[in-house]
Amino acid sequence: MKISNIIIIAYLTLLFCGIFVLFFATKNNSISEAKLQQEESKKWNSQEKALEQFSVVVAEPGARLVISTGEQPKMTFRYKLPDTLSYQKTYIHLDTLFVFPYQGKVKSKQFRNNVSVSYDNILIYGNRIKSVIGKEKSALVFSIIRSDTLNLKLYNAWADFAIYDPNYLFKYINIEATRSIVNLRGISINCLNVQLDSSSINKWDYSGACVAGSLKNFSKIELENVKNINIEADSTSSFRLIKPKLESIAAKSK
Repeated sequence: MKISNIIIIAYLTLLFCGIFVLFFATKNNSISEAKLQQEESKKWNSQEKALEQFSVVVAEPGARLVISTGEQPKMTFRYKLPDTLSYQKTYIHLDTLFVFPYQGKVKSKQFRNNVSVSYDNILIYGNRIKSVIGKEKSALVFSIIRSDTLNLKLYNAWADFAIYDPNYLFKYINIEATRSIVNLRGISINCLNVQLDSSSINKWDYSGACVAGSLKNFSKIELENVKNINIEADSTSSFRLIKPKLESIAAKSK
């Protein structure tokens, strides 16, 4: 056999061996992560508390919570040792639920395949949620939300829409954000209106019929699969379309 053929065979053998090792390592890592998640979940206790009806949620400074639609308004509190069952300070006034930061020592971090920076010690469920306000350094995760319209106001906060329901369409979402970040993942919106000040909106699997609003002070928006856009941006701000499907674009610069 020629030396060149031997070299080629040796090279291909090493290449296939490398691919096999990489595949095995990836699969093993996925299994290990799933097992880790199962073991971690067993360490946590949870308890539910019924709440009065509310349509507005206010995340006080530093509060981190998951917001979902439920048949009845309630709060689920998750904790593990050395923490004990001690419900968060919450109160309802004039149809508004105020939620304060978790006071326990053990914070519940979601795993990296979900939302890496969020905590879910506090889960809020409601069936009439129309508005959410995130105050300074608060973090909000929206999961399984069922509301035709939603108003979101953020100040130095973080919000993540993790809906992933292809059969559900929001009619209207209004986002007012100052020095904040919003992630849109697996969500469909008929009309999205934004007012961004030193803020950004990032897309993951987002689709919508129209987007309108204004950007200023180094704000940015990144979207895809949008049919109509009417964005007014100052000279420091920008919007980006990824693989757009556009019928019309109207963008103005101040």
